[in-house]
Formats: sequence, C-alpha cells, structure tokens
Amino acid sequence: MNTVVCRVRWEIEDLKKIWKNIDNHYSSSILMTSKRFGNPNFAKVQWELCIEMKRYNIFAIYLRQTGPNGMGGLVNTQYEIFMVKNKIRRVFARCF
Repeated sequence: MNTVVCRVRWEIEDLKKIWKNIDNHYSSSILMTSKRFGNPNFAKVQWELCIEMKRYNIFAIYLRQTGPNGMGGLVNTQYEIFMVKNKIRRVFARCF
C-alpha cells in the first residue's frame, strides 16, 4: 500500500458571526466547502473540508472524499481535523 500526504489550511474569518446569522438565511442552514485538495502522485482522489451549520446548535465539520471511480479503487484515509486559535490547538475529528 502506498502512502501519500496531503495538508490543507483553510482560514475562515468570523465563523461565529456567520453561525449567528443563519436565521436570516432562507434555508436556515449553511454548507461551506474548502477548495479540493490532494496529492499529485495520486491524482484520482481528492478531498474537501466541509462545515455545515444549522440552527439550534447543529454544527458539523467533516472530510469529504471524491474518487476514485469504480469498485477496484479502494482508498484508506487517515485524517485529523483541528483548529488553532490563540495558539491553542483543538482537535475536532481524527481517524487513524
């Protein structure tokens, strides 16, 4: 099995302000996605970070994989999603 490494940095300003204004949004939910990212050595697979915010304190952060196409293209993904604020690192999700 080959191992490739991908890293992405996604900065969002005023996320709390966006969440507080969801009531003004017509569907009462917002889905934000990062740009797709991957590794050129394994171009068939890409990922994107997703943040889904809904009213009533529903807040989801997850990793979405696109590709490979077909049954023979299985991929095992290990990941860690975290944020850093004021030099404090907070892990939201990990799978190793």
